[in-house]
Amino acid sequence: MLRIISRAALVVAAAFLSAAAVAQLPLNAPAPRTAAAGEESVYCHRLLDVTTPEICQDANVRVQNLPVGTGRLAPPNPVFRDSPVTVYFEVGTTNAPSNLEAGPDVRIYNNVQLAGHMSAVLVGEGFRIDPPAPSGGQNGGSPRRAAPGGGFQWRWSVTALDAPRHNLRIELYAHIPIKNKNGGDEYGVRPVLTRSVHLPVQRTAGQFFGDLGTWVSRGTSGVELVTGLIVAFGALLAAWFALPGLRRRRRKAAENYDRLHPAP
Repeated sequence: MLRIISRAALVVAAAFLSAAAVAQLPLNAPAPRTAAAGEESVYCHRLLDVTTPEICQDANVRVQNLPVGTGRLAPPNPVFRDSPVTVYFEVGTTNAPSNLEAGPDVRIYNNVQLAGHMSAVLVGEGFRIDPPAPSGGQNGGSPRRAAPGGGFQWRWSVTALDAPRHNLRIELYAHIPIKNKNGGDEYGVRPVLTRSVHLPVQRTAGQFFGDLGTWVSRGTSGVELVTGLIVAFGALLAAWFALPGLRRRRRKAAENYDRLHPAP
């Protein structure tokens, strides 16, 4: 009975409780050249790959010299299930123009490394995202060039699904030109920012009662839920109506005691 009432109480409590993107310029840039047979090879933490010591050293120098700026993520609020909304993300130098209005919902990320070509990916748990994240690993997809003001902006259409959790993760990548042994540039991809954001998702009244009906129709658990609600409601009513009678009986018992045991 306690289990039924507790489940019923949880249900009752629950009942009450991007801007245009800059032009994308695919570069078809290859990954950093790996070490050929017979060459010395090292794992380069800057590139998250195995390559030659010379290429890794060049990558270290170029990454250390990257400028830093600010990233801004504008998650939508409110978010309703099955209703598409837009998520905006931009990054640029401190003085770069921003298309996002400052507000309590805008997430600010400081000291983000910047490059001339960057890419961003939005990954969702409990969301359908368009455009989706590229397949084939974390490479950030096709990079785009910085806008004339020195900034980048991305936007995604996001739809919350019927899921137990709803989280978004933004991934930002810098595409850095790395010297190869022939003196040419090959673009290495370096992750420079990864942040997760939890988005509370609301339901319309129709969705709530639809979910409740689905739960009830599942069988025994639904019957127990309805039974628990009826029992809990009946117990509250019984206690409410019994309270005046209990007070009257206590008062009458006190009067009888005083009459049978008069004060000396």
